[in-house]
Amino acid sequence: MFCLDLAQKAVQLRTNSVDFLRMLYVNPWTMPIPTPLPAPLATLAPALHATWRGDATQALALLPADDGIETQVMRADLARSKGDFVQAKALFGTQAVDQRNPLEWAWLWLHPAPTTTIDVGGDLDIGYIRGCYLGEGDAQLDANFRWCSSGMQLRFPQAANGLGQRLQLRIDARSWPLDVAPRGPIEVWLDNQLLGTVIANTPTLRTAQFDLPVLPAGNDILITLRGPAFVPDANDYRNQTGSQSGQMRRLMVRLDWAKVE
Repeated sequence: MFCLDLAQKAVQLRTNSVDFLRMLYVNPWTMPIPTPLPAPLATLAPALHATWRGDATQALALLPADDGIETQVMRADLARSKGDFVQAKALFGTQAVDQRNPLEWAWLWLHPAPTTTIDVGGDLDIGYIRGCYLGEGDAQLDANFRWCSSGMQLRFPQAANGLGQRLQLRIDARSWPLDVAPRGPIEVWLDNQLLGTVIANTPTLRTAQFDLPVLPAGNDILITLRGPAFVPDANDYRNQTGSQSGQMRRLMVRLDWAKVE
C-alpha cells in the first residue's frame, strides 16, 4: 500500500510540473524532467537542471536563444558562478531585468554561488534575497539600497564555517514617516531561532551585528527579517513605472549590505 501511494504521488508530481521541478531542485539527480512544462520553464528546465548539478558549461549550452528575462537572469547567474562579475552585473543590471525585479523567481530557481557578502541593491544580489523592491541609489552616501518588506530573506550559500560567526546588516531606516510610530522592533531570525532585534526607525545609517550559533561547515545560512511596515504616500504609488506600476509597497527597512564573518 505504501509503495502504491508513493507511486501515485510521483505521478501527481510529474503532472504538476512546477512541484516536480522543485523536487529536482532539491535532488538534481532525479530524472527525467516531465513534459509539457509551463512557460518559461518549458525552455529553461534542462538548463536549470544542469546548473543544479553544478554543470555550468552544459547549462550555457542548453539555454534557449531568446532574450527573455528569465533566460537573461540565468546567463547572469552562470557568469557570476564563473567569477565573471563584470558580465554578470551587466546582465543583471539591464533596464528590462530591473523593471521586472525578478527576485522571487531567482530565489525559487537559481542555485547561486557561495558567498558571505550580499551587496543589496548592487545588481549582484539577485538570487540571494527575496521580499525587496527595486534598488535605488543614494548620491549623498554613494551607496545603493533596497526597501524590503516584513518577511524578507537573505541567503548565504555554504557560508557556515563550523566556528563562531557574526551577521552584519547595514541598515537605513531614516525614511520612516515622522507621524508613523512602528509597532515594535525588527526581528532578525536564523531559521526558527531569534538572533536579536533592531529599532525599526532610526535617525542614522548604522551597522547591526548579531552572533550566529556554530553551524556545520558548508551549510547555507538563511536569515529572515520580520517587523512593522508602513505604506508610503500616494506619490510613491503614482511614481511606480513599468511592470511595477500600480504597486502599493509595504516598507519595513532599507538595506545596504549584509555580511557573515
